[in-house]
Amino acid sequence: MKWTRGTTRAIASLSTGVYGGHPRLSLNTSTEGQFDLIINSTKPGDASSYSCTVNFEDALTADLVLLGRFY
Repeated sequence: MKWTRGTTRAIASLSTGVYGGHPRLSLNTSTEGQFDLIINSTKPGDASSYSCTVNFEDALTADLVLLGRFY
């Protein structure tokens, strides 16, 4: 399993966890076969497309859109 941000920036994998430089990210793997990416204290710069690839299956992609005011 691998999480990427944008088209090529890998940010986490099941074997190594969250890559360095991403202290607000974590993985929740408490449910078998489910690999949730958690972003704590989201910031405007977190808005992007995030994709999860498991084995050699097609990636599942979600767009994170943040609305509201940030202080």
